[in-house]
Amino acid sequence: SEWTGRPKETIPILMKLDADGDTLWFKAYASREVSGYYVYDVIAVGSGELLLTGMISSQKRGSRAFLIKTDIRGNYIWKWDEFGQMDAGFALARGEDGTVYVGGAQPSEDGEISIARIHLEK
Repeated sequence: SEWTGRPKETIPILMKLDADGDTLWFKAYASREVSGYYVYDVIAVGSGELLLTGMISSQKRGSRAFLIKTDIRGNYIWKWDEFGQMDAGFALARGEDGTVYVGGAQPSEDGEISIARIHLEK
């Protein structure tokens, strides 16, 4: 049979591939309270840790931006999703001083953008 429509739930995955395209490791990040998890950007920070940003969607809190930090093998370290009105994180940039910038969108008819500045310990 042919599949149509959207899944009831989406979860982000992170995987590392070797030069031949074979999977070295695979991680999925799920939450019971979230109906949709969308990752839009990933960057490396520190000693190989990764930051992921995107959008979380839930019945209880609506849509909001998030930032997840993982170790070099994709193991979850922490998540932050208190960006105020920013409902999706679309881009990440890193400053030399350890500051991370999250570019995102606010819910509005004008399509307003937001930039959040977060200082990470080196």
